[in-house]
Amino acid sequence: MSRLRYKMDKAVRIAGSETLKVAWRLRHGAPAEKRFVFVFGAQRSGTTMLGELLGDSPEIRHYGERSPKAFDQFRLRPLPVIEHLLQSSSQPVMVLKPLMDSHRAAELLQTFPRSKGVWIYRRFEDRVNSSVRTFGEANLRFMRDFAQGRGLDSWAAQGLEDEDFERIRSHNPASMNPESAAALFWFLRNQLFFRQNLGENPDLRLLSYEQLVTDPVSTIRDLCKFLECRHFPRMTARVHAASLGKSPPPPVSPALRDLCTDLYEKLEEIRAAQAAV
Repeated sequence: MSRLRYKMDKAVRIAGSETLKVAWRLRHGAPAEKRFVFVFGAQRSGTTMLGELLGDSPEIRHYGERSPKAFDQFRLRPLPVIEHLLQSSSQPVMVLKPLMDSHRAAELLQTFPRSKGVWIYRRFEDRVNSSVRTFGEANLRFMRDFAQGRGLDSWAAQGLEDEDFERIRSHNPASMNPESAAALFWFLRNQLFFRQNLGENPDLRLLSYEQLVTDPVSTIRDLCKFLECRHFPRMTARVHAASLGKSPPPPVSPALRDLCTDLYEKLEEIRAAQAAV
């Protein structure tokens, strides 16, 4: 699909979604209670798609990272600002995707009563390929800066601890390729899930990107049940699995491949346990 066709289709979809939201408001009136759904995870893991498909629900308002109302340079605006944004909304549920603030997931869920969270993760191989195509050497620059003690006030360093910076140095970013750096970045961002004990938080659910795109209807139906939202068929009409294994496995160092594989398996175990409840 060409970029122009994609933009046209998106504009039509958004217009249709807004029409449904207006109809929902006229039918149901002002919601008695309002709450957030936060989408967390690492960039290039399906977070944008998840936010948009949830936003296709007539009872959900979605603000992406580029929305100046909720975000400033992709960082979440001060909490009183987004609280006001929620209370002024005509929809009962507002979806926000504070990826650069994923280290604050536990804080956000605790701050806003009845809010829910979704941590979406993706096989590191596909995430690495997508990240390098999209961001080039951005992850590599982070790793090299962190190894030298620079950039520690950047968003990517938030939530990291001394052991993380030692791990970065141990993999020698000076000689690292962009793919290995993107894999290490995937590990560090998804490790924040464990560091915040989110697997024990009943208000947050793990979501596999692979499961979402291969079985979208059942996956979103189950997710909506967790989020206490209604499921609408239009929410999954555009989901497909074409991105899975689209490119050859990236040239990631064996040590980092093992590190990421182990973390991915741990995420899968927790997701399976959550699904069984």
